Amino acid sequence: MPVALVVTFDPVSQIKVAGNVRHIINFFAGGGAVAAEPSAGFRGRLENIDVGELDRGIGHLNMDEDEGLHKRAISATLRAFN
Repeated sequence: MPVALVVTFDPVSQIKVAGNVRHIINFFAGGGAVAAEPSAGFRGRLENIDVGELDRGIGHLNMDEDEGLHKRAISATLRAFN
């Protein structure tokens, strides 16, 4: 089954992105956090975004409350269905 978009917020274990995913946005909080990795069959778009590099004081404990990340995820969701 094709998957248009996956958005993750600081997963705590390694993510291998399956070949049926067209686009993944993985927000993660640097340091010990892990970036998503493509599986052998993945041909989509993979965005690993280290929120620590955004210089807004975002980390593991508050990224789910960040309005900027919400807007980015919602915008990507709307684009995925157009």
